[in-house]
Amino acid sequence: MKKKISWYILKYWYAYAFAFLCIVIAVSLDMLSPQVTRRIIDDVIIEGKTDLLPKLLLLILLIGLGRCIFQYIKEMLFDLYSSKIATEMRRDLFQHLQSLSLSFFDKNNTGELMSRVKDDIDQIWKAVGFVSMLIIEVIIHTSIVLYCMYKLSPMLAVIPTIILPVMACLAIFMERKLGNIYEKISEENAALNTVAQENLSGVRTVKAFAREKFEIQKF
Repeated sequence: MKKKISWYILKYWYAYAFAFLCIVIAVSLDMLSPQVTRRIIDDVIIEGKTDLLPKLLLLILLIGLGRCIFQYIKEMLFDLYSSKIATEMRRDLFQHLQSLSLSFFDKNNTGELMSRVKDDIDQIWKAVGFVSMLIIEVIIHTSIVLYCMYKLSPMLAVIPTIILPVMACLAIFMERKLGNIYEKISEENAALNTVAQENLSGVRTVKAFAREKFEIQKF
């Protein structure tokens, strides 16, 4: 199995490109709502231009509707094509396992292989699905917000700009710490799969020798 994850993603590049466009549009629409609210406060409430209120309220409604539509489309695309990628990877991995020699299966336990086929592919599905979607959305959202803030008040925009690198360092630190924990969980899960597979496949032997209590404690 020599295909990289990028090969599967590039296979559906058009879907991810359109989903990226939907994210940009949805975030841009989200940034328009405060501008409309500002006009309601400045023009309608303060200056008394009540004739603008129906138009501005309708504009807020249309912005919200458009944002919901594009949010739905991008989430649907990420979910759909990440599921397709996970399905293809799982199928290719299983086909690859079928082509390996018997010595490979002697060296590797069944539980670990089951964990690779199911759990590891599930993690890839999450990575190319909603996780990457959230990362892209946060980057675009943060970039547009910072641009608007510097345009409105450069002095005030400096404060979040200073805080952002600190938050990024904390996120990287936590990611590394959690990464080690998840790696241990994956190893324990592989061991669990091995014990469960061995017990289920050899349940007749266990019962024949009345080893149920021992196997329960072992599990």
